[in-house]
Amino acid sequence: MQRTNYQRTLYFLSLSKETGYRSVHLEYLHSQFKFSSQRIDTLDDLTAPQFTNYPHKIYVIDFNSINLVLPIIKQNLLHKNRGETVVINVPIRLTTDTLISFGNLKGLFYTSSQYKDINKGLEEILDGQQWLPRKVVSQLLHFYRYHFENLNINAALNLTSREVEILRSLETGGSNQRIADSLCISEPTVKSHLYQIYKKINVKNRTQAIGWMRNNCNF
Repeated sequence: MQRTNYQRTLYFLSLSKETGYRSVHLEYLHSQFKFSSQRIDTLDDLTAPQFTNYPHKIYVIDFNSINLVLPIIKQNLLHKNRGETVVINVPIRLTTDTLISFGNLKGLFYTSSQYKDINKGLEEILDGQQWLPRKVVSQLLHFYRYHFENLNINAALNLTSREVEILRSLETGGSNQRIADSLCISEPTVKSHLYQIYKKINVKNRTQAIGWMRNNCNF
């Protein structure tokens, strides 16, 4: 496995003392894994400063304890760092809502997966790759495509008629003063409208605004 130039670490989240559930799958995988990894059995270990201050964490969770472990890491960790999740021992195909609830999902392994295949997948994940079944990838792509399309449509609908005029005018490459002259308004007014446009469509400059308009609008 070719390693990336920054350190990533797998954390096998047993949290057995907090959850009362002992995952033999996590214990075995951790014992066999040859690269950077650590087994976490207590919340104290999980929230220790030397742990929480370190980026590039990948949390490996047994699906049988997901409802117990996931709230703990979401409350204590995921909002503070760039944590990613891997879920093993999944017995059935999951709904999209359930997949989204896992956060930044990097890997998913079904109960039928062999340990050697899981180990290979974890190595690839540690190297910055994803290891997701095709159906899971399809579900997530469909969700995010629909989600962002709706965001773009809502942004377009929120533009005022004057903002639409100014957005159209950007394609001509004219200066703010030229746009102001063509619309019979002042240059400061154009700047004010541009500020609102950029904010509404989440772009930083006119080049990005033009690209957004071409991709998302038919006006």
